[in-house]
Amino acid sequence: MEELRDLVRDKKRTQFAVVTVMTGLAMAESERLVKSLEKDCVMVENLIINQIIGDTAATAFVRRIIDNQSKCIEQLREAGAEKDIELTEVPYFDVVVRGAYGLQVMAKSLFSPIVQADWRHVTD
Repeated sequence: MEELRDLVRDKKRTQFAVVTVMTGLAMAESERLVKSLEKDCVMVENLIINQIIGDTAATAFVRRIIDNQSKCIEQLREAGAEKDIELTEVPYFDVVVRGAYGLQVMAKSLFSPIVQADWRHVTD
């Protein structure tokens, strides 16, 4: 184990790269990882940002995602119907859902008005 520790700390023999995607959670976890590695004397020299959508490819890329999601949703509907499981679809939010207001917005996507009324005391 000590040999491995020496290896990862040796900048001449080892290069460490953190790979992340552009979400708040992933970025926070990457930051935590870098700090933890630095504490253990492991230098991070590269940060790889994965799953970036370029402006020119966005329309075709989003279309492929929608097509793939549609196929998966249909499969889940069929599987759920066989087991009498209700499927609830939640739209993609282009921001991280945070706080009472965010929960209220998400609740509108998840629950019927009757169920939402029961949850109002939680989000007020």
